[in-house]
Amino acid sequence: MGNPVAKGIHRYFQRLTQQVIQRQVPHALLSWRYFQRNPSDSVRQHRQVFLKAWPQLPRPAWWLIALYSYTLWYLWFAPVYIHRAWTAHRARLLTDEGVSFWRHLADLIALAYGHGIPPLSYYQYRLYRIAPVHWLDFIFVHELPQWHLVQSPTISRRSQQCMLDKLSMAQALAEARLPGIPTVAQFAAGDRLSSDFLLKHTALFFKPLRGSRKRGCMTFVGETLVVEDQTLTQPNPIENALNDGFAQEDYLVQPLLMNAPALVVWAQRLSIAEAIGFDQLVTFRLVTRYRDGIVDLLAATIELPIRENHGFVHALQLETETGAIKPQSLALTEKHLQESRHLMTERSAADTPMTVPGWRMLVQTVLAAHVEFTDIYTVGWDLALTTEGPVVIEGNVNWDVVPHQRGGDRPLASILSGAL
Repeated sequence: MGNPVAKGIHRYFQRLTQQVIQRQVPHALLSWRYFQRNPSDSVRQHRQVFLKAWPQLPRPAWWLIALYSYTLWYLWFAPVYIHRAWTAHRARLLTDEGVSFWRHLADLIALAYGHGIPPLSYYQYRLYRIAPVHWLDFIFVHELPQWHLVQSPTISRRSQQCMLDKLSMAQALAEARLPGIPTVAQFAAGDRLSSDFLLKHTALFFKPLRGSRKRGCMTFVGETLVVEDQTLTQPNPIENALNDGFAQEDYLVQPLLMNAPALVVWAQRLSIAEAIGFDQLVTFRLVTRYRDGIVDLLAATIELPIRENHGFVHALQLETETGAIKPQSLALTEKHLQESRHLMTERSAADTPMTVPGWRMLVQTVLAAHVEFTDIYTVGWDLALTTEGPVVIEGNVNWDVVPHQRGGDRPLASILSGAL
């Protein structure tokens, strides 16, 4: 496989296998509502994603992929997924939500066969609380790659590089005089750590050059390395863990960001403060849109690290205008929701710190950052509010929609109505 042509062919068939042949769910929704005389704007968006999916391929390839994918879904994976989901959740939904066994089953069948939506979405978005006519107001995880491709059909190579490569993004932000994270070092795949590298630094963050959602990230503080749920304190295991990571892919080394003191004080006053790990970085996820020469903010969450589970976070939805927490998102569990509501009714408005500090600065930072990438329709930005102020961690084209829609009060397809 030393021949570049052979390597290219090999990579092509790898992608084909992963994205089509081994894929168990459809690449887009196929809904009976597409054939309505006057479909809603949300339905029109899903229909456009379905029709314009795989824009980089000729239409005959689209037909072949669709025929293979939907046949496999309807004849095999849909009934398997429905049975597993219904069996696993029917007792809980009956007890907690009053959803009968038969209505539960009928809803799952309607989702899977009527719209091409996997059953998992029924629970992610609590669709049992939503009228079926509004189900397509949501954007679903399995259609995300095609949704974003259709949204930004003319994305440039530069923008793609910046969204995929964290070093390129940091350089682009620096050129625009926007706050990004400086680079301490870069390790190419196969490089090894020098014996004195860690002696020169006290707080570092190691992350894959290409990747997202904290996969492969490692934190070094003092003489301790945290790798996922492992804490290493001895020099040899630390070096081995880092070298194992470098052996797999390129890595970027950055200074470890610290939360702004005002943010820590604010978080300590929340009703869920006992569950927050304040020694870990609090991050914000803001979604911006560029349309008709204007950048606006579509959705926002704050991710608070969970004390007992390193690497896990509790995402709270924020009001885009004010930066205030939406009260219903304060719940770690349904039981905790009841406790939070009880606590909040006992507090005065002045005692409840709902608006995050530095909100205007955070919003202004991402709006300015999106101006540098006007060929991308929507971008999901990861930021931190640090001791130095707002810092852009990265931008994502294929940003996650679930945290912004959980709870069902602001489904994203309805917000984006008429955009595609």
